[in-house]
Amino acid sequence: AGNRVMVIESTVGMMTGSVAYRMGGHGRILSIYGGQQPHLDMVHTLNLEPASIAIIQAISSVELGPAAKDVSNSGFEDEEDLEVDLAGDVTDGKDVRSGVVPAPVNLNSTGRNKEDLARVKSLLRRGVDSLIIACRYRPLPLLKLALCVLHCSSPFVVFHEFMEPLVECYLYLQQTGVALRLVLSDTWLREFQTLPGRVRPEMYMPTSGGYLLSGIYVGTVPGPFPRPLQTTHSNQQASSNLASQQQQLDMEEDEDE
Repeated sequence: AGNRVMVIESTVGMMTGSVAYRMGGHGRILSIYGGQQPHLDMVHTLNLEPASIAIIQAISSVELGPAAKDVSNSGFEDEEDLEVDLAGDVTDGKDVRSGVVPAPVNLNSTGRNKEDLARVKSLLRRGVDSLIIACRYRPLPLLKLALCVLHCSSPFVVFHEFMEPLVECYLYLQQTGVALRLVLSDTWLREFQTLPGRVRPEMYMPTSGGYLLSGIYVGTVPGPFPRPLQTTHSNQQASSNLASQQQQLDMEEDEDE
């Protein structure tokens, strides 16, 4: 609660709705979707309060790449004293639930209209405090982009049905050294049958319900956007010295000939 959470999912809004329930209307949820429009049907079935739904902002995945590039090159934007909340009201930086219930939010909004686009770009470039990825796509490209807008010392978790895509993410995070406490675990939960006078595990049950990769982001992502080179006075002086030395060597060679 109170944090800015990014959720990249393809579970028809089940993950976004669960996070909104836990946050209780405090903070922001940036729900990244692929395709033409968001699919948050499950949010309506959870019977959430209007304040919990009001903190959800649907964002197209095409906005994630430019935001990651801007943050990688220029850093995060500074938090402003006056900001526009997700209901469209101007607040003094206080929580959305400051005594006034916000207006209902249209979860089918794409976040690409004129009113939402400026807010979406600002939210992404200010960074997020937590990252959740649970989608059917290959998670590594999404993870690389999302880490660019994730603040340091922030937790992240990636869910996938199969282990191989998560192993790929695990090796990338381990080799680049941008994360600590990496844990790759199985979500298998064994059920026990309780009978009068005896307890035993179920004999027939699914082998696995998916895999989880969790960790804490601690460093700057080395890619996919390299930072621009900054030319300093010392670098300019060194370059001019090398140029003059090369010119002097060329003159000596001409005299020898």
